[in-house]
Formats: sequence, C-alpha cells, structure tokens
Amino acid sequence: MNRYLGQGQFSLVPHPGRLFTPGVVILLVGIVGGWALSVLAGPGVTDLLALRASDLLHGRPWQVLTYWLVDGSATSVVLNSMAVLLVGSAVERQWKTRSLLTCWLVTSTVTGLIWTLVVLICGRNYQGMGAAAGVFGLLAALGLLHRGKRLLFPPMDAAVAAWMLIGIGVVLSLSNPISLIWVLGAAVAYIYIRIVWSIQRISIPGRGHSDHRPGRFVDLD
Repeated sequence: MNRYLGQGQFSLVPHPGRLFTPGVVILLVGIVGGWALSVLAGPGVTDLLALRASDLLHGRPWQVLTYWLVDGSATSVVLNSMAVLLVGSAVERQWKTRSLLTCWLVTSTVTGLIWTLVVLICGRNYQGMGAAAGVFGLLAALGLLHRGKRLLFPPMDAAVAAWMLIGIGVVLSLSNPISLIWVLGAAVAYIYIRIVWSIQRISIPGRGHSDHRPGRFVDLD
C-alpha cells in the first residue's frame, strides 16, 4: 500500500504485513502477555514485576526494566497495544528493529528511574506499571523520524500529529499528576535519539552538513 504514496506522505495503517514488524511483535507479546500472566497468575506477578521505589532499593532492581510488562487496566493494555502497532511499526520501518527496541528500553528505564526518584522525594508508596512511557517515547520518535512528512490520516505533518498526541497525554494526566512522569518518556526518547544522531554524525565523516538524518534506511517491502 505504501509503495504508491509520495515520498512526502505515509500511512500509519499500511498493509497488515507491514504493521506486524518484528520489534512491534516483541513489544506486543510483552504488553499483552505480561498483562494476561498477571491476570491468570494473580497479584504475585504484578508485585514481582511492577515498580515500587521501596522494592527497587531493597533487592528488586529488575523492576525498572519490567514494570511495562504489567498493567492494572485492560483498557490501558488495548490503547497501548494499538499505539505500539500503529506508531511503533512506522518507527521500525524507518529505523530498524534493534533501534526501536533499544529506544523503547532506554525510554522505559530512564523514565522509570525518574518516576522512582519523584516517588521517593514525595514519600508516597505508589506502584508504577504500564507501557505509557514507551508509547510516548514512540510518539517522539515518530515526530523526529518522519518530520516533514504528511500523514494521510489525520491529514497533517507527522511531527505536529505526534506532539499533539503528547499534549493530549499531558492534559489527560492532570487529574493524576504522578502520571505526568510517564509523558516524560517523550522527552527522554527525544534526547536519546538526538544523542544517537550526534554520535553518528561524528563517526561518519561528511555527514555534519547533510540534511540526511542518521538512522534512516531504505524502506523495503
């Protein structure tokens, strides 16, 4: 489907074979599978994998890497999965599987550490879970990687659409301010991608004055 679009346009809903890219499938298995396991196996799984500041400091450091695998809401699982499928596949087609998964891991981990620090400062006993940080990171990646391209739906620049969705996330989080930290996943991903591009420009001579954005590759069917 996308092969018939102009170079300045792309669709978030291409042929199904281009939606279920390898990295997206891995993330979907983690999100849906982790939630299903927590439902079937009981609260013990959630307690083991979800993020608690006290647990992180007392022998459960893996929680900063696993909290996105569990969620307390089926609605949240569905929405996050749809975002990963549509946005994540667009990012992966542009930036390859390893880059997608690395960006997700960095974004989720760094945002989880920020969340832990804020919780410790506030002295609250919150439990962090869900893939929101990674999803907001994907939105930032979409805006950067497809900057200057126009979405078919909604009909607007990809970067504008991405930041608009991030803004909606900010508004929806105002009723529960601790959730605003997950929206910071967008800022974490933005900074991470900029750092990666800067390193690539330094390591590849002659790229410093080019309008080519590092990490891009030919999109094959």
